[in-house]
Amino acid sequence: MREAGIIHTDGSCGSFVPHKTEILHSETAVPRGLVDLASGNVDRRLLPLTPDLFDHYSLNADMGNYGDHPELMKFLKKWLAEYIGIESELMLLSSSLDIIERILMQRCISGSKVLIGDPCWPPLPALLATLRLEAVSLRMDDERAVIPEPLINDFSVVILTPRAHSPTGINYSRARWQQWQAFLNQRAALLIVDDHWAALSQQPFHGMQGFEGEWIYTTSTSKFLGTDARIAIAAGNSNILHAMKKRFTLGSRWISKILQHLTWQLWRQLEGEAMYKISENYRIRR
Repeated sequence: MREAGIIHTDGSCGSFVPHKTEILHSETAVPRGLVDLASGNVDRRLLPLTPDLFDHYSLNADMGNYGDHPELMKFLKKWLAEYIGIESELMLLSSSLDIIERILMQRCISGSKVLIGDPCWPPLPALLATLRLEAVSLRMDDERAVIPEPLINDFSVVILTPRAHSPTGINYSRARWQQWQAFLNQRAALLIVDDHWAALSQQPFHGMQGFEGEWIYTTSTSKFLGTDARIAIAAGNSNILHAMKKRFTLGSRWISKILQHLTWQLWRQLEGEAMYKISENYRIRR
């Protein structure tokens, strides 16, 4: 009952029925006559959508023929090493929120504390509320999330967005990033790095080399390829990643091979100067 959030236990003080958790909704409607400048949808005119994207692809009709697209995985490992500085095992999932949800379900129990920025990406508080986790807000300044007070120690997970924070757009300074390294190296919490703007960012990523504890890095293709070609990448040093892979093989089992092929074809064509032009286009619009 405690795990399901029906009761709240407080040691010798007894057990109580908690106040009902209000589920936050992240969807919004845009009134007629207004232009949506918040969602940041991809401009399909910037993508090389040509008929040859599916050349040399054979449609898989065998239920046993699942797994990762070898060319895409090779490309992603090379990209992570060159642009992010990460050389570790990785796995593919459907979205950054999908990755974060799976991490939290593997790592946390009902009532666990999760540190997040305030303000933050709107779907995140809704997800934490649904999982019955306690969101602990981190104050923000021009260098990003401020290190919390020393009294805050009993948290399980911290979620940091190193670049293009939603909704403020703030990037971490190197000094603040190193402060978080020193803070987390003294604690047993898991770090989730939500680098959603990675491929389009013109700001440097300060790296994971200084983090001695458990961490998982996440990014997604949705910001530059759109939701139809969306694949999310998780990489890291945490045993949670192994648990996520095992659980994935018992459920979804694989990400669509044709989606993986499409993502590989589009991303490799956009690498380098083409991606920079898209990034600059979006920067000017903002």
